[in-house]
Amino acid sequence: MQKATYTLILLVSLLTTTYTSKAQYIFENFDINPKSGSYPNGVTVIDTFLYFTADHDSYGREPWISDGSKTGTQLIKDIITGKQTTTGAVLGSVNGKVLFLADDYSHGHEPWITDGTANGTQMIKDIYTGSPASINTNRPYSYSTGTELYFTPDDGPNGTELWVTDGTANGTKLVKDINPGTGNSQPAFFTEYNGKVYFVANDGTHGAELWVTDGTANGTNMVIDLSPGGAHGYVYHLTVYNNKLYFAGYYNTKYGLIETDGTANGTKMVKEVSISNQTSLYDIRIVQFNGKMYFPGSDTSSIGTELWVSDGTTNGTYMLKDINPLFGQSSTPENLTVVGNQLFFTADDGTHKEELWVTDGTANGTRMVKDINPNPKRTDPISLMAYGNKLYFGARDTNGRTAMWVSDGTTNGTKMIKGYDPVTKFTFQGNYVVCNDALYFAGYDYDTGYELWKLTDTTLNNPPTNIPTTNTSDNITIAPNPAHDKVTITLDKEYEEAQVTITDLSGKTILKQPVATQKNIEVTLLDIPTGVYLINLQHSEGVLTERLLIE
Repeated sequence: MQKATYTLILLVSLLTTTYTSKAQYIFENFDINPKSGSYPNGVTVIDTFLYFTADHDSYGREPWISDGSKTGTQLIKDIITGKQTTTGAVLGSVNGKVLFLADDYSHGHEPWITDGTANGTQMIKDIYTGSPASINTNRPYSYSTGTELYFTPDDGPNGTELWVTDGTANGTKLVKDINPGTGNSQPAFFTEYNGKVYFVANDGTHGAELWVTDGTANGTNMVIDLSPGGAHGYVYHLTVYNNKLYFAGYYNTKYGLIETDGTANGTKMVKEVSISNQTSLYDIRIVQFNGKMYFPGSDTSSIGTELWVSDGTTNGTYMLKDINPLFGQSSTPENLTVVGNQLFFTADDGTHKEELWVTDGTANGTRMVKDINPNPKRTDPISLMAYGNKLYFGARDTNGRTAMWVSDGTTNGTKMIKGYDPVTKFTFQGNYVVCNDALYFAGYDYDTGYELWKLTDTTLNNPPTNIPTTNTSDNITIAPNPAHDKVTITLDKEYEEAQVTITDLSGKTILKQPVATQKNIEVTLLDIPTGVYLINLQHSEGVLTERLLIE
C-alpha cells in the first residue's frame, strides 16, 4: 500500500504582499479573504498542489486549490451559493483526489470528493440518510493508503464504525460493525503495517484494544486482548520500526512499550515505561531517529518524564538523559522533530523553563540549543518543522509575542527571522506544510487577519535527481486552459525525440503519444474525464511540465 498523504491546518490566497527578511528569507502573505481572514483548514498536498478549506465573506467556508501562486489559487466550488458555511474537515486523499466533509443543507455533513474542478466536486455518499450528519465536523480519525481511505462515520443503525472508500459511491462501504448494533466502536489511531491497517477500537466487550483490517469484514479482527475482560488496553502511538509494530499500552496490568508482529502470540512487552497518552491526531510521541525510537517516558523511579530511547529490546530501552535533575521533577520532552542528523525537541530543565533542545542520540550530545527568552520569561517554542536542513519554529520574544525563528542546532545559528511588527501586528501562529520547495505557515496581521504565509529560503538549491527539467513558463504554453475537447501545446523551439504524457495528480498515466519535431502540438482530450492534470513533454533536452484543467 502507498503511504498516506499527511494533512495539516493551513491555506493559500488571491492577493499577495511580499516581505523580505535579511534577503535569505522571503515572506509572502496570501490574502484569500481580504476583509477578515480566511482561517484556512486541512491543507492536503498532492503533487504540486495544495487543497484546503477557507472562509470567504462572499462564499462562506468552501474548498480551495492552489499551486502556490496568486493566479493559481482559486475557489473550487461554492457548494451552497452565498455566505453559508458548507465544508468541514479534510479527510485525506484517494487516487489523486481529496476527500472532505461538506453540508449541502439537504444531507448534513457527508464525505465529498474533489479533483480540483467544480464539475469534479460532488458528494460521494449520503451515509446517514437524510439531513443528519454522518461525521462530526471537527477533524475525525481517517487514514489513506493512497488507493483507499479508512474513516469513521455513523450511519445511524450501526453507530460510529470503520468504513472504507475508494472515492466512489459503490466503493464506499461499512467494513465491519465492530460494536454490534447502535454501539460505537470509535476506531482511531490508524497505522499501516505489512499490507494491513492497524487501529484501536472497542467492540463493547473487550474495551479499547488493538485491531487489524484488510478492508473486509472477515479480515477485520482484534489482534489481542491486552487487558482481558472489559478493561481497556489503552493503546497509543502505533509505530512501525524494524518490521515490527510498536505501541504504548497496558499488557497484563503493566503499562509500557509493546512489540507485535500482528499476532497475539507475537505480542510482548518490551519494557515497563510510561509514554503519556495521545491526546490529539497530531500528538505523535514516538519518533524514529538515527535507527532508534525516541519518546518522552517515565518508569517507576522518581526521575519523572524524560527523553527515552529504544532499539526494540529490553536492555536497549532506557532514559537517554535526566534533563531536569530535580527530585521528582520532569523535563517533559515534547514536539520531537527530526532535521537531518539532529533531533530537536522542547524541554524544561528546571532552570530555564521550556526551551529548545537538540540531541544527536547520545547523552553528552543532548543539550539546550539556546536560552531564547531568559528567566523569568517563558519562551514556549511551538510548531517545530523541518524545512531544508534547518528547523523552523515559533517562540516568544522579550515582549511575550510569538515570533518566527530558525535554528541549525547551534546557539549562533538560532535566530528570529520575523518578529512582531508594531505596524502590521504580525504574530506567528504555526501549523506548517512544505510544498514546491516552500514552507507555508499560518500567521496573523492587522491588515489581513488569520491567513496563510509563504516562506522561501533563497539559499536552498534543489536540483532534479533524474532527468533535467527546464523552466516551464518560458518554454511551454498550453491553450486553451481550461480545455475541453483538445489542447494545443506551443513550444519555444522544435525538440527531437519528443513525447507527450498526460498524468493525473496521483501520477497515473492518462495519455501518452509520440510527437513530431514541431513547435505546435495538438492533443485530443475527448476520452479524458474533467479534472486537473499535468502535461509532460519529454524530449532530448529534458522535460517540460505544465498544469492542465479539463472541464
